[in-house]
Amino acid sequence: MRPREDQHLVMSPDVLGRVLDGEVVLLDLAAGKYFGLFEPAGERLFALLTEGTTLAVLRRVLLDEFDVAPAVLDADLERLLGELVNRGLVRVSP
Repeated sequence: MRPREDQHLVMSPDVLGRVLDGEVVLLDLAAGKYFGLFEPAGERLFALLTEGTTLAVLRRVLLDEFDVAPAVLDADLERLLGELVNRGLVRVSP
């Protein structure tokens, strides 16, 4: 599931997240499961999702801050955001 560019993305209130040794560790309180985001891009993604953002802003920030081709970023975001939304870690609103 890929959110539309204008949809608001935010971490679920049932998720606690911390940065530990360069890795973002997310704890889904409802399911009692951990999920990890690696690399500096994972930490930046977590910060943006914690603040709340749109896919358009998220994409623009990551393209500006990291050396990644737009097509590669789009594919990675579609896969990762889809997984985070499907697991209930990220919420999408209109």
